[in-house]
Amino acid sequence: MLFTGYGVGAIVGNLMADAAKDMLGGYVNVFSFVAVLSVLGILVAFVLLSPPVADISKTVTSIRTRKNQLTDEILYNKDATNGES
Repeated sequence: MLFTGYGVGAIVGNLMADAAKDMLGGYVNVFSFVAVLSVLGILVAFVLLSPPVADISKTVTSIRTRKNQLTDEILYNKDATNGES
């Protein structure tokens, strides 16, 4: 997905840069437009790519289960993964 976006950006970006140069009279005048688009892209990334909120109860249960397995392994000399002595 990343390389597809990179390829599309390389093709479309060149065409848009040329059109912007023709409309605005040079590349220097395009920098402010590109800066605004960059800030917009950053904002979209922060909104759409925010990490999911973890369900803490599942995490605590998982930690307690693993702790019990390790305790059994230490106390009873058992392999916690398959229950063998």
